[in-house]
Amino acid sequence: MIMLIVLLQFMGPLSFPPTELVTSYSIPINIVETFQLPYAPDIQDISYNGGNGTLAVRSNAAGNIYIIDTSDFTLVDSVSLPIDYSGFGLAVGENGTFYINSDTSPQILYSDGDGIWDEYVNPAGTQGVGMDCYSSSSPMVTQLNANPSHLLHVFQLSDSTSTSYPFTGVTGEISGYMAHDVMTQSINPPFALVTTTRFGHEFYFHYFNSDEYHLYGQEPTPLPVSESLGLSWETITDHIYWSYIGTDLEYYISVLQIPIFGSIEENQTGYSSASHLQIINNPSATTASLTVNSFLSGQAKVIVYDVYGRRAEVLFNGTLTSGINIFSFTGPPGIYTAVLQQNLGLHSETIRFVLTD
Repeated sequence: MIMLIVLLQFMGPLSFPPTELVTSYSIPINIVETFQLPYAPDIQDISYNGGNGTLAVRSNAAGNIYIIDTSDFTLVDSVSLPIDYSGFGLAVGENGTFYINSDTSPQILYSDGDGIWDEYVNPAGTQGVGMDCYSSSSPMVTQLNANPSHLLHVFQLSDSTSTSYPFTGVTGEISGYMAHDVMTQSINPPFALVTTTRFGHEFYFHYFNSDEYHLYGQEPTPLPVSESLGLSWETITDHIYWSYIGTDLEYYISVLQIPIFGSIEENQTGYSSASHLQIINNPSATTASLTVNSFLSGQAKVIVYDVYGRRAEVLFNGTLTSGINIFSFTGPPGIYTAVLQQNLGLHSETIRFVLTD
């Protein structure tokens, strides 16, 4: 199991407000519920722990990392931060290890919660902001740069090596950051990104392609805030946790639903040898080519849906001939799902894909 810590770094003067939308692709952001934490005087980054289903909250003013039950946001436990160690980022691995960065010390500190902190050299130096842990094939920590040259630093815990990837399309000081496994397959790093800017009050959505991250969506925060802060993803429910300072200057955490999750890898139900749905080049530029390898003729439908479940186009509805059948779909940049239905819907296959500019 790989753990990944992502670090976000500030590299220049702030630029506000953010520039105009790069694409016209819209992504709905819905608030499920909102909590105010009476025990936390302030909130920096947040991180969901998939190992025990809790949410960790970094509070520098309290000198603690608070461990929260996500069912009701009650306090479960706390971990002491190092003395006089300021900064923003927090990441929690599935094994319960806590990782933090600093704006005064060029290290990533880590602890198992016993109050003892060890260190790695931080590839982002003192410029790291958001952090995340991501599980794939080997332990990794990721960190992002803030502005103007945004970089994603992927830090391999196994051998303390790091790789940096360009991160385009964002202006302003990035604060919150989270990774998720929706748009890339069989590559390293295997994740897409959601980030937010501290004062720009925007959410940015990126996918990985050709050794860098590309912007495919940008939305305002779902309510007016004074500062937009941390982001973290709960893999079980696909909830996203968002911390922020409200217009009343109090700290809050909201639970969000954003329909960006899934896998572009093949996902089949009721699979048989009679057919096979595939996509050529994922992501694709402007137009995607989908193939159905059918060994038998019969009634079939091939339908494409957009990221929030609206039918974008019916590519085929009729008698599918045996052999290789190729269909094309053209649309604006974004995430789509192709569905193949045969035998009156008894056999169904789906595949997620991405269109770029």
